[in-house]
Amino acid sequence: MKNGWMKFGYFVSCAAGLGFALASASPALAQEAKPAFGTEQSISATIEKLCRANKQERVALLSEVLDDNGIKYRIEEFKKGQAAGKNLVVDIQGEGNVAAPTDGTTLPKWLVIGAHLDRVERGQGAVDNGAGCATLIELIHRIRQKPLDNLRVTAVFFDLEENGLWGSAAYAKSLKEKPFLMINMDVFAYGDELWLYSPKADHPLVKASEKVDPNFSLTFDFAEAYPPSDHLSFLAEKIDAVSYSLLPPDEVDELEKMFGGDRTVRPKILALIHTADDLPKKVNTAQMLPGINFLESAIRQWHSELK
Repeated sequence: MKNGWMKFGYFVSCAAGLGFALASASPALAQEAKPAFGTEQSISATIEKLCRANKQERVALLSEVLDDNGIKYRIEEFKKGQAAGKNLVVDIQGEGNVAAPTDGTTLPKWLVIGAHLDRVERGQGAVDNGAGCATLIELIHRIRQKPLDNLRVTAVFFDLEENGLWGSAAYAKSLKEKPFLMINMDVFAYGDELWLYSPKADHPLVKASEKVDPNFSLTFDFAEAYPPSDHLSFLAEKIDAVSYSLLPPDEVDELEKMFGGDRTVRPKILALIHTADDLPKKVNTAQMLPGINFLESAIRQWHSELK
């Protein structure tokens, strides 16, 4: 198996305009027309809404998306120098950031799943990282529908990743105990290969991902080198962390070569993110949905093998 990103697929359909028109006409109609989660339409609607926000409005619009989905969250503010940001935290199962008991009892293992919510000024941040936020929302719904027994699970939408991983660093440094594992999602927008960063080839999530039903219409690969993302903030605090992306195999190969030291390679994905072309039309929800299904299956396989 080569080092690299996991390849998935995903294309964003543009049904948000209809939803907005119905919402303006009648709250009852808007409620009726809201797409069910777990569909291309629900994923597309999330990305389209986030992409209507400028850089400064992204937290507020993500808050609206969570409210619309009935997901309770809390806002954790942080500062870095003169900059201020807001992480959005969702307790999916149990309470995450609590101190270990002093009475001899133990808490269930703690899983953190996350994606960065912010974007750069150019473009609309659909691929980087509206799609990752939509993926995280889908996982929140799925885990609540079918819990991961004997685990605590927290989801975090990190702010100011683009400034230097500031939101995830602030969160990781604030923890009263260390999570058992952190799973990050970044650039999870199109393609048919699921690419996993893992600090080692025999990581339990690598093994779990390799056991996912081979009939899925995508492939899997892992890397021990990967672009900088929020998983690094947790590794810096000595917390086990991995990161998933969804891309075409050729773009994974390009990234592997570049981050393996070949500076002559210019990956196509790097000519898209952080540019004016990072728009909803670049996302493929038809590929993204099986990618999310694969990711959920990998997490559940990992969970089934926990000691």
